Amino acid sequence: MGTAEVAAGSEQELERFRVITKDITDHRAAVEDAVETGNSLLTQATGDDVHVIQERLGILEDRYANISSTANGRQQRLQQALPLARKFKDATEKLSDWLDKVEADMGTAEVAAGSEQEQEIFREYKKQVDGHKHLVANMNEAGAKVMELSPGEGTRSVEHKIANINQRYDSVIAAVQHRLEVIQAHCADIKDTTNRMDSELSATQARLDALELEEDQHAHIEPLQTQVDTSGLMADLEAVNDRWNSLASKVSEWEAKMETLSEWLSDTEELVTNQRPPSSQLKIIEAQLQEQKLLKRLVDDKKPTVDSLKQEAKQLSSIADPGDRRNIQQQLTDLFQRWDALTINTADRKQKLEDILEAAKDFKDAFDPLVEWVEATERKLSSQQPITTDPAKMEADTTEHQVITKDITDHRAAVEDAVETGKSLLTQATGDDVHVIQERLDILEDRYANISSTANGRQQRLQQALPLARKFKDATEKLSDWLDKVEADMATAEDAAMSEQEQEIFREYKKQVDEHKHLVANMNEAGAKVMELSPGEGARSVEHKIANINQRYDSVIAALSGKNEDSLNVSAEQEEEGLPQTQAQLQEVIAQLRREVEDLRRLPELPRKLEDMSQDEMRTYVGILVRNVLRRPFKWKEEEKPPFWPCDIPFSSRRPSGNTTNWSDKMRIVIKAAFTYYDQKPVITRGMNN
Repeated sequence: MGTAEVAAGSEQELERFRVITKDITDHRAAVEDAVETGNSLLTQATGDDVHVIQERLGILEDRYANISSTANGRQQRLQQALPLARKFKDATEKLSDWLDKVEADMGTAEVAAGSEQEQEIFREYKKQVDGHKHLVANMNEAGAKVMELSPGEGTRSVEHKIANINQRYDSVIAAVQHRLEVIQAHCADIKDTTNRMDSELSATQARLDALELEEDQHAHIEPLQTQVDTSGLMADLEAVNDRWNSLASKVSEWEAKMETLSEWLSDTEELVTNQRPPSSQLKIIEAQLQEQKLLKRLVDDKKPTVDSLKQEAKQLSSIADPGDRRNIQQQLTDLFQRWDALTINTADRKQKLEDILEAAKDFKDAFDPLVEWVEATERKLSSQQPITTDPAKMEADTTEHQVITKDITDHRAAVEDAVETGKSLLTQATGDDVHVIQERLDILEDRYANISSTANGRQQRLQQALPLARKFKDATEKLSDWLDKVEADMATAEDAAMSEQEQEIFREYKKQVDEHKHLVANMNEAGAKVMELSPGEGARSVEHKIANINQRYDSVIAALSGKNEDSLNVSAEQEEEGLPQTQAQLQEVIAQLRREVEDLRRLPELPRKLEDMSQDEMRTYVGILVRNVLRRPFKWKEEEKPPFWPCDIPFSSRRPSGNTTNWSDKMRIVIKAAFTYYDQKPVITRGMNN
């Protein structure tokens, strides 16, 4: 995908997400209406229906908030990316057009080396190179941000475009710089030659003038003059002039090269100064490292020129006069301090980028697979069905869940390694990258802690529920078998006076009633805990079975108690045990026992209407309610939680620290759940205002 497609695609994607975001916003009122309708239904619901409705409402609100957040986040990123994509497109198109023209011109140039026309052309190219620096900076900056906001195939296209244009731009810089150096060196040679010829002509003219003057002043000694040989003196003078002109030419040439190198250093130093800090995001740091390698290669390619200038400076210093020698040495000191700083900086940055790249790859290799595993494990845990009440199925669920729990435990070391790798990367990150990495680490740790807690909680509930389910099943099966037999025998028994054998049978039944009390207690106790640990359809099945067997057991007790004294022949036994001896007395005792049981089951009366109770009144009442159900003092421990207490509300009469929800509403739900569980209606204390 080209730069034009990147910008056009961003605009189309932004428009599409504006439509999606508007559709989501338009549905907000529908979601709120659905939640309001659900809350209204909650006031009329009872038992497990309350939790089911609350769960469905919570899921709806969470999913709506998630799609709203996702769409808004996507739209914001697109709004950020669109101007950057346009800026990147504008910069790359202008740079590509300019580079095409410059490369074509340089490829077809046939101007004589060193001509004024060629100098003018390449000076213009150098101005254009400097004039396009801001476009290169715009391209690199906007391109890096576009890659960050738009990962995928488009990122690779942008990355390739950046690398290609940077390479072409650097090549043009190098070619123009090299050509200018060659032209300047050639012009310097021409200038030196011209200066030397001018000097030689001036010296020759001076010597001729001197000779003419001598001839005029000493004409009388012409015979002697003609005998003096001046050719050696002239040769020495010419040699000195030649050496001086040669030295001046070399110094001038060296200074020109030094000036060229100084300009190159200034441009490169500016480029280094404007470089962005190393990123910790893999795609961006790879692009930064590629750019740094190109820069370091340019610096390394310049080293032969620097070494040559050093060598020339040594040669010039050995033959130059003291003043020129000090000037040469000072220029060398200043210039090569900058050179050394530049080479150190480019090498250090390249090494730092390579180190960060390695750390970023290690972090990605450790982090990405863990995120995929966490998401898969979350799906497994969320798809698990409520705990069953069947022991055989519960055993299979326990075995299956142990595999998940072990897998989570086995991944603890990988999570710790990923966090450690991320913290190592944090020490090298800068700017916003620090917050991004830290946030990703925090999210990973939180999600791992959540799935670990969820899995361990289910494992503990399974381990608690299994022996209770076995105990409940054993008790209900034994009670059902016994009740089937007793009810069948009692159905065939005559109401008239029974034979001795029948009397003996019913006396044995009465003993069995007492002997089965512990099974009834086991069934009621284990069943209540199983319902608490296994909410849902299974809990309703357990509740129905408990109610059925209790009703049958009470019916058997009543039937046996209804037999007269003669038919049961229990008068002697009653005298020994201090029990009432008449049928009327026996019925009164049974009625009294039933009244006592009802009194024990009856929940405490409310001081006022539940909707009018203050938080302090509800906190006090909930404590009395729990103590009345448990029939003993308690300390608000989780294992003491009564069967009616909703599983999604902490077992406490005080709001947990940091909880921002209305705790009064939570306690009203607890009180309603108790009256619903025990099938009673709340009664307001007499004497209070209704």
